[in-house]
Amino acid sequence: MTRAAAALPGSRPAVVEPLGAARYRVQFTASAELHDKLERLRALMRPSVPDGDLAESRGRRCTARHELEYHHRHPFGRGGDHSVANLSLACRCHNGYLAEVDYGREAIARHRRPGTRPLKPTPSPSP
Repeated sequence: MTRAAAALPGSRPAVVEPLGAARYRVQFTASAELHDKLERLRALMRPSVPDGDLAESRGRRCTARHELEYHHRHPFGRGGDHSVANLSLACRCHNGYLAEVDYGREAIARHRRPGTRPLKPTPSPSP
């Protein structure tokens, strides 16, 4: 537990409890910002995880293999280069999400072209 968390009134130490060989129950106090990010993650996952259970999504990977886009790990607009080490491939949805993380949702919304198709995550295969 960090000192900042210890200073919060009513905060308790994090709880990590094994439930099985590869599953854990994790309980901690989070900021409103983290809560908002988790809710956004649930919304993005709805097509592949209809009930929004974050635990069900562990170990799943994006299955997109077509129409991939380059993503700059260190954003080009913030000084990143075009080197192989700074590039990765991502589906359109994940690349859009990472752009929002790098530059902010509002900034990306201002630069989207009118009439572009909405971002849709690639469905994961059924377990």
